[in-house]
Amino acid sequence: MWLNALTLANFRNISRAQLAFSAGCNIILGPNGQGKTNLLEAIYLLSYGRSCRASSDKELVNQAQSQYGCLIKGIVHPGQIHPEWRQPYTLEIRLEPSGVSQRLSAKLKKDETVLKRRAQWLGQLPSVAFFAQDLALLRGSPGERRHWLDAATSQWHPQHAQYLAEFERVLAQKNRALKTLQIEAETAPILANNTELISVLNTQFAQTAARLLASRQAYLATILPEVTETHAQLTGQDRDGTLNLLYWAKGSLGSDVPPGECCETLADWEAALTERLKLRLLAERVRGSCLIGPQRDDLSFFITPPGATAPLEATTFASQGQQRSIVLALKLAERACLSKALNLSPIILLDDVMAELDPDRQHFLLCALQSSTETHNVLPQVFLSTTHLTQAEQFIQATHAGVHPTQIYQVHGGQFTAASADAPTMMLTP
Repeated sequence: MWLNALTLANFRNISRAQLAFSAGCNIILGPNGQGKTNLLEAIYLLSYGRSCRASSDKELVNQAQSQYGCLIKGIVHPGQIHPEWRQPYTLEIRLEPSGVSQRLSAKLKKDETVLKRRAQWLGQLPSVAFFAQDLALLRGSPGERRHWLDAATSQWHPQHAQYLAEFERVLAQKNRALKTLQIEAETAPILANNTELISVLNTQFAQTAARLLASRQAYLATILPEVTETHAQLTGQDRDGTLNLLYWAKGSLGSDVPPGECCETLADWEAALTERLKLRLLAERVRGSCLIGPQRDDLSFFITPPGATAPLEATTFASQGQQRSIVLALKLAERACLSKALNLSPIILLDDVMAELDPDRQHFLLCALQSSTETHNVLPQVFLSTTHLTQAEQFIQATHAGVHPTQIYQVHGGQFTAASADAPTMMLTP
């Protein structure tokens, strides 16, 4: 499977672009701040149905043309993996202002069919993204780690996106109801005793949160062996020790719960959440917001050094290089899990990552991508952004040389120019 062509209109600093891609390696070349990452973000949007960088859809629209919204449209070639998918198909995302407020509304389409749920969208263009900021995942906020976990789980099991959407809807409703109760407690104490709505919402909260937690837990159980093995291959257990990745349900079960202590079944999660919601009801009413749940959970990374009797928290004790090894192992394990689940090689998005890795880690990344041919007899399509072509030459020679023509685009000020003699000639019709 690969992305054959892409049309962008009014997307960030890209006013308009029509690009055709190689099934192999695609190099996006140019100085920083010109649009390299924006292009990869657009492909990420086609894959995940949401941005990996923007906090709101408004950020995605070129502000000089904001009244027109924006368009991301791609043609996907399914290859021969799925016989029923042999015909290319179109994926389209439109963000259009609507109503008096001109609030942006998103429309997702596959060919002429509008897909109303994100769970229907996921899996149409599977990918694994590796942005430079991902290298700081361990040092980042719990929200960034939850975002990675939910995005990766949704690709692996698209129904997870529906679980997340249902939970977020109930969470928003409950926060609004709690805020209303808080205001009423100050202005109309008699009305503030009406907690029937909160009781109803707590039941829904426990149900939707339990599904989300069980889904997260299932994915972590699947990826953990891959992460541990990949990290051992990358670093050698004798040097950096053994890596472990644990779910920390500190928001769902309490801050006194250690990382890795979780419920075993969906029913256990729902029962535990129901009990905690009862215990924290008064505190939530006083605060005016929800104080427990998976929106407050985290991931913990532990390293057990050679000869050590106890694991150490990687965020605190691992060096910057060791933390990068952990993130690299995590991303490659994500690719391996997705590849096995879908029986195909997902698209790889590498945003200026090679410049952030030392030669040893660069070599390991190249070898890992090259090994995908042993599983599927096809190399993954790769999009690699870089400021210097020399940084991409080793990658091309090690992975795609002699297999597929390499497509190179130079970008300046949101404008893309094909820079290779073997550029594909097929272009996407607007």
